[in-house]
Formats: sequence, C-alpha cells, structure tokens
Amino acid sequence: MHALKYLAEINNVSMSQIAKELGITRQTVNEWVGKRNKPIPEKQIEKLHDKYGINKSILRGDIELTEPMILKLYEDKISKEIGKKIKIIIE
Repeated sequence: MHALKYLAEINNVSMSQIAKELGITRQTVNEWVGKRNKPIPEKQIEKLHDKYGINKSILRGDIELTEPMILKLYEDKISKEIGKKIKIIIE
C-alpha cells in the first residue's frame, strides 16, 4: 500500500482532505497512489512531513514501508494522542 494511504488511515483523514490541505485536486492525489504511481513533488512532501511528521524518504518511495514501520507509525500516533490528553488533564 502506498505511504500516503497509510498516512490517511493513521490520521483518520480522507484523500480528499489531504488534497484540500495541499491545495491540489483529488485527481492529483489519485495519480500519486494509483496505478500511475507518479512521484509526489518535493513541495508537497515538505507539507505532508510538516503536518503529519512522516518520513520524507517514505513519501518519496525511497524507503518501502514494512510492517514494523507501520506499527511504529501507529504507536507514534497513539503516543501523541495520549500525551495531548494528559496535558489537558494536568492543566
């Protein structure tokens, strides 16, 4: 599965939402994750990295996502959510 699909799943956002955040069309996102598998432009990789913290090399396709990496992404997301809740409780 394409890294962008995992990013969307982990962050509970749709591809349409990602397209909107990047200021592009859903069709463009489809070209990145679909059969055409076009590379994601560096400008968009930067935005995705800044917003979601995903490794740029993964988004470029330089590194293939493995099961342990996917689990780590989920763990990081859960840790951030727990940290936010604890901060709210403490304040």
